[in-house]
Amino acid sequence: MSFNNRIKKEKLIYFSTEIISEIFKISLISYLFFYLIESFKTDFISDYFNLSILLITAILSGIFTVLFKKETDEKEEKQIIRLKDYIFIIILGLIAAGIIYYKIKGLGWLSYIISAISGVIVILLSILLLNETNEDDQRSED
Repeated sequence: MSFNNRIKKEKLIYFSTEIISEIFKISLISYLFFYLIESFKTDFISDYFNLSILLITAILSGIFTVLFKKETDEKEEKQIIRLKDYIFIIILGLIAAGIIYYKIKGLGWLSYIISAISGVIVILLSILLLNETNEDDQRSED
């Protein structure tokens, strides 16, 4: 195999994995968004579109992305955790607690407790994940 053919093949593989990765991201976000709409307003999406198609697309493209995407050797620039990151996480935790409360409000007083605990768990896990990735970046520099 000549040098040019090998470079063309590597470029084709690289672009194919990037396209599959983008398909995964788009299909997963679309599925979650449509599923959220469908959970609030039944048959709003499913009358016109089968959500299983998006789910299958997300699963298959996710599998291909994990199997074929190589780790990049280039180091990403270090991200500094700012106050706006924490505020964003808290807002998302409150939104999650609100959605959970909306879905289980029929339980009475227990729905307040469950939704509050769920919101706190979302906030704490998000902060833990954010700090863990930052600590991993610091360890790799040492």
